Amino acid sequence: MKNDKFKRTFNACVVASDALHTRPGGGKDVTRLRFADVQDVFGAMSCIRRSDNGELASHKWRMHSFCVFLDLIYFGRKTDMLDGLPGSFNRDKTLVLPPEETIEDAAGKAVPESVIDHMDAHLP
Repeated sequence: MKNDKFKRTFNACVVASDALHTRPGGGKDVTRLRFADVQDVFGAMSCIRRSDNGELASHKWRMHSFCVFLDLIYFGRKTDMLDGLPGSFNRDKTLVLPPEETIEDAAGKAVPESVIDHMDAHLP
């Protein structure tokens, strides 16, 4: 179990590092990181794909990856290992993936039209 948490945290850090690498300065100077940088990290986490089939990872997986990365940032701040990191490089309530849209028919939860017609016909 601990090994899984380490792997997920490590993978989230790789995604974050790749995202920060594309930013001005490459994310190398933590004192220069701002909210725009954490937004780019979030954007990268939002697009994580499964390694086995290349499909977009589940909503839960992508959000959890972002959370474990930010938990690591919080730990670094708490232990004074990231004391130069600006407060603006932090989680924000706007950084949330929208709920996944599901098509009820595809999910097998839609009520067939014939059943709806039958129920409508028997309403008082």
